[in-house]
Amino acid sequence: MEDCAHVLQNCKNGRVGILADVFHMAIEEPDMEPVFERYGNSILHVHLADNNRLLPGKGTLNWRNILTAISRHGNSRYMNLECAVLGDRRLELMETVKFLRQYI
Repeated sequence: MEDCAHVLQNCKNGRVGILADVFHMAIEEPDMEPVFERYGNSILHVHLADNNRLLPGKGTLNWRNILTAISRHGNSRYMNLECAVLGDRRLELMETVKFLRQYI
C-alpha cells in the first residue's frame, strides 16, 4: 500500500486513487487496520476476497475487523467481489450479502 501511496503522491491528479485488494493485502500487510487508517482517504475502491480467493467468510480472514477498519478510516465508495464462487452462485452470493451486511 505504501508503494501505491507513493505513486499517487507523484501523480498529483485528484481523480486518481488507490484500489485496495483485501486478498493481496492479507499476504503483504501484517495488519490491515493501520493501513486503512493511514491511507484510507486515498482508497477509492476495495476488492473483497478471502485469503483463499473465495467469497468473504469462506476463508480465515477476520472480516469484522477488516470491514470495521474500512468503514472507520476509508473513503471507499465502491467495493466489489473479486473471487471464485463454489457451488450454486445464487445461493452463495445471497449468503455472502447476508454475511457482509453483519459488518457494513
